[in-house]
Amino acid sequence: MKGKYLYFKFFSILILHPLFIGINFILHKLLRLDKNFAFSGYNYLNRFFLLSILGKKRSQAFDSLVIVDKFHNFRLLPNKFFVVSFKLSNPSNSLIKIPENYISFFGKEGPLRIGTINPKDRDSLFHCDGWESRNRIKSLKELILDRKSSTILSCPMKTPDSAGKYQESFGLVYECFRWLNDDCIFNLNVEVVDDNTGHPL
Repeated sequence: MKGKYLYFKFFSILILHPLFIGINFILHKLLRLDKNFAFSGYNYLNRFFLLSILGKKRSQAFDSLVIVDKFHNFRLLPNKFFVVSFKLSNPSNSLIKIPENYISFFGKEGPLRIGTINPKDRDSLFHCDGWESRNRIKSLKELILDRKSSTILSCPMKTPDSAGKYQESFGLVYECFRWLNDDCIFNLNVEVVDDNTGHPL
C-alpha cells in the first residue's frame, strides 16, 4: 500500500514532464508494482492530463461562435409544441469542426450542447420529448462551420400547462469544461394564453 501511495504521489507531479510515460514505468519497476496497476494509474492520470490541456485548447476554438438571433417571442396555448430556430455563425477566419465525441476523464462523451442558463443547468419549463435531459436540448454532433459561414439550428419546445408569461435563456456548453461566452446565448419569451388567440408573434 505504501508503494502505491508513493506511486500516485510522485506520478501526479511527474505527469507534467514530457517524458512522463517512460518515467511512469521506471517508477513502477522501482516500487515493485504489478504491470496492470501501473498501466491503470498511467491511463487515468494521462486522461486527466489530456482533459486539462486539450480540452482548454479545443474550447478556445469555440469562442468565435455567435448566436445571431438572440431574442424569440411567442404567444401560444398551453401544452403546445413549437420550434425555436436560430442562426449559429462563425465570423472568424478559422474552420470550426465539432466532432461527435470529445475526450473526458471517464471516457464519456463530452460534446458541445445547448443547455439552460441563467441560472445554469436549471430544469427547463419548455422541456419536451426529444431532449437529452430536462436541461439539455441537444448535442451539436458533426457540425462543421466553414470560415465566415453560418447554419440554422432548430430546438423543439413545449409550453407549460398554465397560462402566464415565461422567460428562459439557453446557451452553448462545452460539456465537462465550461460554458461559452455571452455571444452564444439566446433568450425565449413566451406568453401562454388560455383562449384561441395564441399564435407566434
